[in-house]
Amino acid sequence: SRADQLAHQLNKLNLERQDTEQFVKARAISALQSQKTLPAGIVVWDKEFHTGVIGIVAQRLVEMFHRPTAVVGIDSDGILKGSVRGVKGFSVVDALEELSKYLLKFGGHAGAGGFSIESKNIEKFQEAFHEYCSEKLGDRLGKSIVEADTEVRLADLSLTLILELRRFAPFGVGNPSPTLLARGVKVLGVSTIKGTHLKVQFADGNHKLTGMIWRTTEHPALKTGARVDLAFRAEENRYNGLSAIQANIQAAAAA
Repeated sequence: SRADQLAHQLNKLNLERQDTEQFVKARAISALQSQKTLPAGIVVWDKEFHTGVIGIVAQRLVEMFHRPTAVVGIDSDGILKGSVRGVKGFSVVDALEELSKYLLKFGGHAGAGGFSIESKNIEKFQEAFHEYCSEKLGDRLGKSIVEADTEVRLADLSLTLILELRRFAPFGVGNPSPTLLARGVKVLGVSTIKGTHLKVQFADGNHKLTGMIWRTTEHPALKTGARVDLAFRAEENRYNGLSAIQANIQAAAAA
């Protein structure tokens, strides 16, 4: 009974967090769309941005626009608090170190970081962040890059393989989860789940695979009948006591 009560409370809090995340993301996107051009390094701030979700919103914007992003809200003491997410080949902590003269404090690592800043310096930081990102990224700006560790056929996939790959854990910065590449697989069907996620069925001869792209409802390369090259992480999906292989799709492009 106590566990059931806690589960309902946790679910309620999670739904509230999702609503807050959607509000902040929509407001940030609206602010970006009002600009004539998208900056090399995105910095968006608003007094209505809840600082509990600025990190995940920054990551969502990186996934959408493929450029380093800082999302900034106001902390309880009236100081602006920002969260930064980067792209491949760009160090967030190096960027914050370079622009530290505008900041009260900062920290992080190559992929993500955070900072505190006075409101009087936020526009200076925004301009400097844009210039720094433009210089560091050059012609890589706005491009999504995914590297696969090895090439496979769908026939190679098995639950045994997934267990072997788990032996490389724990995964994280510096040790990402292994990414596999399957070339020329056929898209059998595309559907959405709860209007939020994309589910795709693939085939390579007689071998089939189900793949998911989370928080995405469409992809230009994933159309029924198309042949694609697919970068994915192989995972075990357990449902109703059954186990199946599922692809956590990282990237897809026309074969």
